Amino acid sequence: MTDGQPHAAGRPAPDDLSELEGLLGRDMLREQFDKLLGQLQAFLAQAPDLPPGDLAQEAHNLAGAAEVLGLRAIGGQLRRCQQAADEGDTARARAATEALHPMQQAFAAFATGY
Repeated sequence: MTDGQPHAAGRPAPDDLSELEGLLGRDMLREQFDKLLGQLQAFLAQAPDLPPGDLAQEAHNLAGAAEVLGLRAIGGQLRRCQQAADEGDTARARAATEALHPMQQAFAAFATGY
């Protein structure tokens, strides 16, 4: 879990990070963090222009990747965006997307220093 702050949402829990390092190795894990960061940045740039179905699909794809990498808060926020878009609630989907910006910034800071 996070401490409720965006910086905590931008990194895996210590136990998750340790497990991922053991499975993938630090170099491969860094590559995966960098890849996800690029995908998340692209998603946030494109999200305002995406139709709800595309927004839901992209959020779904990224949520899975984030969760696999131990980024539970980011994954959960993406799932909220996906659900809102699937339900046709554009305002809620956009709000969920906007809430990702500080998380993405925290993740960028974490990934850069990893």
